[in-house]
Amino acid sequence: MAIILIIVGLSLLVLVHELGHFFVARKCGIKVEEFGIGFPPRIFKKKRGETEWSINSIPFGGFVKLYGEQGLEEGKDKERSFIHQSFSKKITVILAGVTVNAGVGWLLLCMVAIIGAPHHVIISGIAPESPAAIAGVKANDVILSIQSELERKENPENVEAVIGVVEKSVTKKITVEVMRGKESQLFTLVGRINPPEGEGSLGVQLADVGIPQQGLWGGIKEGTRETISAFGMIIKGFGTFFAGLVGQGQGLKNVSGPIGIIGFAYSATQLGFVYFMNLIALISLNLTVLNLIPFPALDGGRALVLIIEKIKGNQLSLKTQTIINGIGFGILILLMVVVSVHDIRALF
Repeated sequence: MAIILIIVGLSLLVLVHELGHFFVARKCGIKVEEFGIGFPPRIFKKKRGETEWSINSIPFGGFVKLYGEQGLEEGKDKERSFIHQSFSKKITVILAGVTVNAGVGWLLLCMVAIIGAPHHVIISGIAPESPAAIAGVKANDVILSIQSELERKENPENVEAVIGVVEKSVTKKITVEVMRGKESQLFTLVGRINPPEGEGSLGVQLADVGIPQQGLWGGIKEGTRETISAFGMIIKGFGTFFAGLVGQGQGLKNVSGPIGIIGFAYSATQLGFVYFMNLIALISLNLTVLNLIPFPALDGGRALVLIIEKIKGNQLSLKTQTIINGIGFGILILLMVVVSVHDIRALF
């Protein structure tokens, strides 16, 4: 059930993005020839009205094919073609998808703040060959209790409470009860006196998760604040990624594709539906920033072409645009394949 919920949630993000393009194009009087989920080859297609609706075999995103986007034969209906619209209409259609994703992310974060979620201390990371790793503790385990010979904490109130028990009991046995999925598990660990720098005696990274319940107005204010904060972190994260990719060749090590995202989402569902909503909101905001990157085949790249054409006073040739978009699309698909392979290897 959780996996179905995740697939539906991620699919809806793609769907609302493309619906943004679709409805704004229709509002501007532009004919939409095809609305596709995924990329060809096609699995299923059905024409309703003037638009063909399709489901395709490459599940990385979706597309809206606009009439006249790739040029128009002489004598055809110019009024309904994308290429003959004003700059303002074309840029509005191109940016409609990211606008909807940003709105969905903000709305979900507002709802999360209004509903609230209980506090948990989770294990956010495990150092290789540490006592925790050897014992079988895993990232995303939720700590239910921690006990040593000196102290016991049931449902620890924060990370500091867990650290306090550990620091008092170095070299002594520590029993940690965690919730993994829907089952609780017990682990017995012994801390290290001189652990590697930055690891701690048990080799775990901890995080407090919990969302205080707000009223309606408070939830809207908190959701807005979280949205702005998330955009800042996402932009910084993309900057770090590209710097690492170009400067050190290490950018892909910290990137997750669809498979990795499903893994994170599954962990979030184990904490409760509100946490899942929170993750979907952050993914939606990530999609907003990702699609605004001025790279061919992304909305940001298409917007950049429109801006260049506006400055030049004439359009780039269709051949040039086709080559640029083809190369960009090929690179994106290759990147998704590489990242997906990385995700699969991380599972084993």
